[in-house]
Amino acid sequence: MPAYTWSCLACDRTNPALASFCERCGCPAQASGSRIEGTRSAWRLKAKLPLAAEWAEITKTSPFFTVQDQAFPKQQADQYFSVQSDLLQGSVTPAEAAKKMQDIVSAWVKK
Repeated sequence: MPAYTWSCLACDRTNPALASFCERCGCPAQASGSRIEGTRSAWRLKAKLPLAAEWAEITKTSPFFTVQDQAFPKQQADQYFSVQSDLLQGSVTPAEAAKKMQDIVSAWVKK
């Protein structure tokens, strides 16, 4: 932790003295070149594709399972992916998407 203000090598933000991590991108004050480049790439992704960056963060802490070809017939799989797309685009909330996905599965099971 520097005892002076410092500029982040990943995002160029000036940070206060004694800060261990960049206040903008979270890069450590004393980071290796590969860590700086990784943070810089993530920071660029977040600025350019915020939903993709958010998804990348979610998948670090929450497991997810992709639909496999054998899981649903094509019609249900297409509906399921449509709901996923709506969620990622922000046109539905996670709760609304979960309900829609459950409705798709429930309708399929009833057949």
